Amino acid sequence: MSIEKKPAVGQKAPDFSLSAATQEEVALSSLQGKAVLLAFVSSSG
Repeated sequence: MSIEKKPAVGQKAPDFSLSAATQEEVALSSLQGKAVLLAFVSSSG
C-alpha cells in the first residue's frame, strides 16, 4: 500500500482495504460513519 499524499488533520483518511480475520476483504470506505480503531503491528527479526 502506498499513500500518494499525507492527509491533513481533520480530513478523510485515504481509502484502503485489508483482509479481515474472516478472510473477507474490508474497505475503510465501507465503515463510513462507524467508529474504527486501526492497530498497526510490526515485528522485526
